[in-house]
Amino acid sequence: MPITVQCRSCAARYNVVDSAAGRRVKCRRCGGSFNVPGGVEEGVAPPMDLRAMGELERTGQVVATSAESEYEQYKTAVAEMAKPTAVAVKKDYRSIHDLATPDAKKKFALDAAAAAGKGGGSSGGPNFAAIGLVAGIVMGALTIFFPIVALINWIVAVILLLGARAWGTVVAFQDSVTTGFLYLFVPFYPWHYRRTHPVEMRSPVQLGMAGFFILVLNWIALAYGAKIKP
Repeated sequence: MPITVQCRSCAARYNVVDSAAGRRVKCRRCGGSFNVPGGVEEGVAPPMDLRAMGELERTGQVVATSAESEYEQYKTAVAEMAKPTAVAVKKDYRSIHDLATPDAKKKFALDAAAAAGKGGGSSGGPNFAAIGLVAGIVMGALTIFFPIVALINWIVAVILLLGARAWGTVVAFQDSVTTGFLYLFVPFYPWHYRRTHPVEMRSPVQLGMAGFFILVLNWIALAYGAKIKP
């Protein structure tokens, strides 16, 4: 049953629920604190601010359905009001690769390809230029003594050069149809594309260098062979 209490400061009288017995409360009128007689030992439970509860009831934040639920809702609402207002900060969890400019992304791709090449990854691949250089030296040496070998060198060199061109065209078309047609028909565009896409064009460029080495060494071998012949 309700307990009649009186504020010691302003003499305001209240009828409070019996579950508030032994609690320290605040007066709605003057804000002074006083104890509700009976119940548990004084000072054990937190003070119930009756003035704040009245304000919460008027604003609809607390609905007094029962003594226990009233007090629990009051504590929850006051705790929420007491929380500091936090400024919401939107965190960006994108990686640096996603935030990078196109030039930076290209650099990241080059660095990744270089690292994979050093580690023996698949992006390293065979070095066609080195293979072509060795083959050109060997075939050129044979050409000095057997001129017929020069014909084989010409054929191999042309096949490698055409294969490099076709390979580069396929890579350009994989980029986009427009890039593929530019690579095919615009003068000097293949050179520009190879310079701006070194990772993708690595193997086609090396294949073309192999053909070029064989071609040049074949010329040198023929010239040297003609010079030393009696």
